[in-house]
Amino acid sequence: MLAFAALFIFKSRAIVRKICKPDDFEENAKLFAERNIVYEIALTLMGLIVIIWSLPEFIVNFRYYLQMTEFHMAQDRSLTTPLIIGGLKIAVGLIAIFYARSISLFLAKSSSAEKS
Repeated sequence: MLAFAALFIFKSRAIVRKICKPDDFEENAKLFAERNIVYEIALTLMGLIVIIWSLPEFIVNFRYYLQMTEFHMAQDRSLTTPLIIGGLKIAVGLIAIFYARSISLFLAKSSSAEKS
């Protein structure tokens, strides 16, 4: 069974070449959008995912920090480190969302310059 799966995984291109006609491989498909639009969508989605994953953890750590400061037990740096890391994750997510267009234009320009 493992050999059969490996055959399909590693030799799929050879199998497809034998099954399909040569005319099927000559089609030149265009993207539905330009490269910078795809980068912008990817950056926006990445920013949203980072915020969605980081926000609950940040809220829990913030509540714990507030409880410890209420009882004057927040003298340790181990309470502030998760808050700083969570805040940085949220900041990176917000930067990715708000500056998605600028970053995508820069990435599209630099990738087109590498091709030339």
